Amino acid sequence: DLEFGRPNWFLWSGLNDVTRASFQQYGIVPMEFAFGGLGGGSSLDLRASSQWKQTRISYSLANASYKQRIMATHSTGWMDNGFAFSVSASRRVSQEGFIPGVFFDGYSYFAAISKKLGKNNELHFNYFGANNDRGANGAATQESYDLAGSNYYNPHWGFQNGEVRNSRVRRSHIPTGILTHDWKFQNGGKLTNSASIKSGRNGSTRLEWFNAANPAADYYRRLPSFFDNPELSDQVAAAFRNDEALRQLNWDAFYIANSFGTETIENADGIEGNTVTGRRSQYILEEQHFDPTTFDIQSSLTLPLTDDISFSGGISYRAQRNENYKVIDDLLGGDFYIDQDKFAIGDLDLIAGAEINNINSTKQLLIVGDTIGYNYNTEIRNANAWWQFQGSTKKLDYFLSSSVSRTTLWRDGIFKNGKFPDDSFGESEKADFTNYGIKAGLTYKINGRNYIYLNGMSMSRAPFARNAFVSARTRNELIPSLQNENLWGAELSYLWRSPNLKFKASAYINEINDRAEILNFFIDDGLSISEGLFFGNYIISNIDQRHLGVELAAEQKLTSSLNLTAALSLGEYFYTDRFNADLAIDNQAEFVIRDRTVFSKNFFVDGTSQNAAKVGLAFRGKNFWSVYLDVSYMSNFYIDFSPIRRTTNAIEFSNGSFVERDSELWEDIINQEKIDAFVLVDLSVRKSWKLWKKYFLIANLGVNNLLDNRDYITGGFEQLRFDFTGKDTDRFPSRYYYGLGLTYFANVTIRW
Repeated sequence: DLEFGRPNWFLWSGLNDVTRASFQQYGIVPMEFAFGGLGGGSSLDLRASSQWKQTRISYSLANASYKQRIMATHSTGWMDNGFAFSVSASRRVSQEGFIPGVFFDGYSYFAAISKKLGKNNELHFNYFGANNDRGANGAATQESYDLAGSNYYNPHWGFQNGEVRNSRVRRSHIPTGILTHDWKFQNGGKLTNSASIKSGRNGSTRLEWFNAANPAADYYRRLPSFFDNPELSDQVAAAFRNDEALRQLNWDAFYIANSFGTETIENADGIEGNTVTGRRSQYILEEQHFDPTTFDIQSSLTLPLTDDISFSGGISYRAQRNENYKVIDDLLGGDFYIDQDKFAIGDLDLIAGAEINNINSTKQLLIVGDTIGYNYNTEIRNANAWWQFQGSTKKLDYFLSSSVSRTTLWRDGIFKNGKFPDDSFGESEKADFTNYGIKAGLTYKINGRNYIYLNGMSMSRAPFARNAFVSARTRNELIPSLQNENLWGAELSYLWRSPNLKFKASAYINEINDRAEILNFFIDDGLSISEGLFFGNYIISNIDQRHLGVELAAEQKLTSSLNLTAALSLGEYFYTDRFNADLAIDNQAEFVIRDRTVFSKNFFVDGTSQNAAKVGLAFRGKNFWSVYLDVSYMSNFYIDFSPIRRTTNAIEFSNGSFVERDSELWEDIINQEKIDAFVLVDLSVRKSWKLWKKYFLIANLGVNNLLDNRDYITGGFEQLRFDFTGKDTDRFPSRYYYGLGLTYFANVTIRW
């Protein structure tokens, strides 16, 4: 995805049978389908002619995100008439998964046709999609987990008329169509041309409120830790522990509040004399949309030049439009909603009408399906060309690859925002970026079993559009530090291959520099930046990070049916420089803070275990059954740190003095939190039977976290709010995600 810079795996979720033909390449390596990145690349071959000829029906039981799945697939392979067909469909459902309040309702479909146009020409068409609705869980503070007595407390749901209802429902359905032509040459070369389009919806619901109390079930002002009186705090804690409804959303209260919100609106919708009396919703359920439409054309060529040298390359053009807006999903018992910016009302420094989110519209009384808040498109265009030479001699394999690309991005405002009437409607300034990349590698073949690899890469890439605008929801302004990101890396590996032992050792260094990121958060009285309540945009630039590490992997054949595998990864991923920070708020054009230094140097990158080890046993029996047992150890996890707490303001008191260096309070404010290491044990068993002729029955059982460890944290983040006045780090404590306990996946398949 051009706006976020990551693939949308959910586009083909539930289509396991036809996405098995995946090709993964890791690290800085030559590729035949793209230039690639520091981490490598992956491709899926979805051609009907590439699907395994079979009919396959399966039924699954699980306890993670969904509980039941049924899937059916039929693929013909090439037929005598020069056609190949493949179809697949699945249905996945769960009223509640492993985490309370999390449900899943989805279906997926796939259809493909291939046609031979001649001896060397083939035409392929694919159409697929995954329509999924799923309830979400949220990160919570440790206090909330302790009050609930469970590490799987989910603050996003509550009871409505005795039924569980989740406020965060993610809905996605983005059908994709691909037309491909393959032309195979007599000398073994191949030219592939393709065009694709994908377009659909991708949204997520959440509660919104106006002139009402924060409805969050775990809002910090409702929790025991907020109260200074110990006796009152204990009473609140006891109430929370004993009554689950107090820990969850109170849907009935939202309906009651809306039923008492009767108002009379004069000259409604800008119509003179149009007086309307009704229940104005204070609480609503809104759906935030990120609806993409992407058109993609590309051409790739592979060509043997000599017996030892080959060429590959390609060109592509992508045009992507992301429609960003939100709509009313449920008025929660009200008759209408008035779309006003609650942060702008009462701000005397703003111009008249600043609280109106769309001054182009005279419609005031909004109902389900109407657009509210913001409405804009992100437009991205990318043209790319790459080429690669690969060669081989008796002792050396080598490759050299390069790329050049041009990216243009801009914002197109559909709403004219009342705060920025001259800088929110229509197209913004276009930002253009030209990027280059080069990578190369050598493999020295010591002998038939020993190899040494040395690969390197240097490249730049355009910033992701999601981080390009100061406040994309309200105005067209680009961030002041918008520039290309610069990446480079190198890898050195040794490989031993023999009939009974495979061993690989690698060392690597990767750097990503000059990155920018925008963090959105609420500013309340705890920040003491200015009076009132605001929505803030913290713009972080000069983000430089380095990834260092060594990796070891081995596979030993113990017997004809038993293999031992082991892997070890030791890394250190950290930031190499101080960030620059700017703070903008939605209510004004001027920055509240400019060029503030964030003392981020040597802080660790979050979201991954920097050290990991794994040992596995694989047994493959003679009667078509196998057992796999894996033990994994992960350590050196760090949660995402708040840059706001790593500034001089965070350690400075109002009288100009500072927190004593290296004191307990200093360490509490400054130090990055490290998550405890943990061990996981996974088991899987597979057995197949030949029923009759070409009919087979296959049974699989996979159990993750066999020991049912429920106390390990997989990630978390510090809140972006901070108590600058009292320096109380517990006022806005960190939020965590806990890993699931024992989960299973059982599957039975009939194939013929």
